[in-house]
Amino acid sequence: MEGVTRNVRTYDHFCLTARALERVGDRWSLLVIRDLLTGAKRFTDLMDRLGGITPKTLSQRLRELEDTGIVTADRKPGRREVWYGLTPAGADLGPVIDALGQWGLQHAWRRPLPGEPLHAEHLLRSVTRAIDLAAGDHEPARWHFRLDGADYLVENDGRQWSLTAGPVLKVIRRRFGLAAARRARERGVADQGRRHH
Repeated sequence: MEGVTRNVRTYDHFCLTARALERVGDRWSLLVIRDLLTGAKRFTDLMDRLGGITPKTLSQRLRELEDTGIVTADRKPGRREVWYGLTPAGADLGPVIDALGQWGLQHAWRRPLPGEPLHAEHLLRSVTRAIDLAAGDHEPARWHFRLDGADYLVENDGRQWSLTAGPVLKVIRRRFGLAAARRARERGVADQGRRHH
């Protein structure tokens, strides 16, 4: 990325919305953040989810988001792959992404066009948000989905619905402890390793 100059759009007036857009308003930036909200991902995972982005553009957006403290890159010596995740500041954009999705549902909805890429995680995020908004109560619940060979956990903690992507037993173990993961395994839930994270 040496020698790549960022084309920073500035609004030349003091406004916190303008300041935020100077950091995340470039094309693809909010979609990269959307895809990292469900967990850390590799470059190839992001390319898979962001149909239409070029590798050069994705590299540039990841570097810009890392430079502004929104994305973190986990580069371990001896490991070829880099895992990208959100910093706490990046995770704070979750409600913004949800609000944009809600606005899109209300004002920009249309059926997918023939041949248009549709990723299961994006669909489940929209469905999860719609359930969260429509549900009159917030009883704890947990659903496991396996779509396109990847595991997704949609759950309600008693306050709100959330979506987590990744090997389901690892997600259950991380969020609910080892005993819950053992119960899930006994019920036939299989942990398929770290394919989509």
